[in-house]
Amino acid sequence: KKNLKLKITENVNLKILIGDAKMKIKEIPKNVEYWFLDGFNPKKNPEMWNNQIFNLISEKSSTECKLSTFSSARIVKDGLKLANFKYIYIEKGFGNKRHMIKAQKN
Repeated sequence: KKNLKLKITENVNLKILIGDAKMKIKEIPKNVEYWFLDGFNPKKNPEMWNNQIFNLISEKSSTECKLSTFSSARIVKDGLKLANFKYIYIEKGFGNKRHMIKAQKN
């Protein structure tokens, strides 16, 4: 499956990964500044929400990386903490979504 790439501004590029998360994340160069994770509910898509994935995300992240996801599940919050994301908090979600997680490396 092909990824989608969009140049938003001169310094901002958006890459949408389509396919197996573990394989796709390995393709990304290091120093990602922001992640938006949309892997559906962890109960319905456990392959996306596990410590191996969280560690890969952490390895590819810049030291100032930020992250957000529609999920507010405990497994996601705990996984990000184990993968060295320091500031993890739950805030109001978009639209009808009650909560979402935001995180930051430093």
